[in-house]
Amino acid sequence: MTLPFTLTKDYTSTLTYDQLLALLSRLQPSRKQWQLYEVDNYSVGLVHKGFVLRYAEPRHNLPAMPKIVGEITQEHPITIQLKIAPNYFLVAFLLLFPVVFVPAALFSDDWTINGVHRAPVLTERLSMLLTGGVFPLLICYVGAIIPVKKAEDWIVKKLALQQLPFGYT
Repeated sequence: MTLPFTLTKDYTSTLTYDQLLALLSRLQPSRKQWQLYEVDNYSVGLVHKGFVLRYAEPRHNLPAMPKIVGEITQEHPITIQLKIAPNYFLVAFLLLFPVVFVPAALFSDDWTINGVHRAPVLTERLSMLLTGGVFPLLICYVGAIIPVKKAEDWIVKKLALQQLPFGYT
């Protein structure tokens, strides 16, 4: 079962198995100034018939950097199944706010505002809806979902991969 927001795709490469391993072992983390998503800052772990790319500086523990797992399913030609997943703790934490604040903003008529017990006006409801619902959803999209796509684009470019046609096994 694939979790939501997890990207799982099959790719093929013109490289041989040894060339692919050599290219992966040469990937060095590089830091660029003023780069929003530091996709070049991965360290490679080679495992049996695959590889795992993790954020190179674990002490900073950036939750936006997704882990990339590549499994080599076929060697002639090289077929790689990439699995890129966001940090689900960050996604769950940020989705908790809309679950709590959106129903409260829409359905609660019993508020105490500035010491006065009354129903909120439309602008107060909208401000709570935006700050407690829409803003965390936007942060979730920018901080957890977009980095998955950026990481996919980066690894496809680095390894010169081509996506397999739909239905190809």
